Amino acid sequence: MPDNIEISAEEALNNYRNNPAKNWNGAGSAKSRFDSGERMSVNIVPKFKLDKTAQVYTIGSCFAREIERTLINEDIPLLTEGYGLPPERFDSWNPETGVGGGVRVGHISRGCFNKYTTHSMNIDVQRALEGYQLPDDGLIEFEEGVWFDPHAAGLKVGDIDTVRADRKILDEASSKIAKADVVFVTLGMTESWIHQPTLIPMNRAPGKYLHKRKDIFRFADYGYVAVMDQVVQMLDAIHKVRPKLKVIMTVSPVPHSTFLPHDVLSTVTGAKSTLRAVAGDLARRIDFVDYFPSYEMVINSPRGLTWLDDGVHVQPGMVRHVTKTFVEAYYG
Repeated sequence: MPDNIEISAEEALNNYRNNPAKNWNGAGSAKSRFDSGERMSVNIVPKFKLDKTAQVYTIGSCFAREIERTLINEDIPLLTEGYGLPPERFDSWNPETGVGGGVRVGHISRGCFNKYTTHSMNIDVQRALEGYQLPDDGLIEFEEGVWFDPHAAGLKVGDIDTVRADRKILDEASSKIAKADVVFVTLGMTESWIHQPTLIPMNRAPGKYLHKRKDIFRFADYGYVAVMDQVVQMLDAIHKVRPKLKVIMTVSPVPHSTFLPHDVLSTVTGAKSTLRAVAGDLARRIDFVDYFPSYEMVINSPRGLTWLDDGVHVQPGMVRHVTKTFVEAYYG
């Protein structure tokens, strides 16, 4: 893929004349939007439009789950609708409240589908479309009879039958990508953990077993080249089976703690910058890929209108603002 984008002077001047959001200060500028005290709006010029009958598959961090809820409410076909796991299977399960994975007993949680790293996203796609196989289905035995799925999110450890049954459901959901007309990709983190015996990158840190079994794990913080390589592999695999595919790239605004020896402000900013650069470059270079600036909308909005009290999760009102903008831009 070419690294630079070059256009004629005439085209550049036309862009300047016709772009209502080109200035940082002055009337109608970025500064005026900052000064408004309202949630940030961004002028969206979609590369393509989406049909509300097109089947959508989402992959990525927790922000992708917010997009899913909007798609379901808009009656847009979500390929993984109806898939998930019961709250009792989540680390967050509380028997007193009957809540786990963000849902109550009798419901299923989609939180198990959160994908935080590009390596884990690509592994899921390769398993679904390329027949990629992992030892023990990719499961890790921490100690005798205690198994862990390093490519799920938020699930408890368990016996092999329980964890393998969970994995079967997750794999069934992943297989739906073979029918996708639209894939919505949300990039989340660059920091990851590697299972040293298999050298397989994981989706998340293995909880308390990171301390108990630190002999079998290694930390990695992936840079631009490694992240780009994983996303390109993933998109190539999907496009091969779905040649009319459309892809929307986004970056999750949700911050995270760090295992690097630097201030978390610096590490998270660096990680999100890497992911944003990858997403933007892919949208510039590939005709079936576009970038939707949900990250910019959230990060540049007033904190009091954006974040919950934990400073990590995004307020429902902000999520509605972002998803409404997306639906109007691509489906309007």
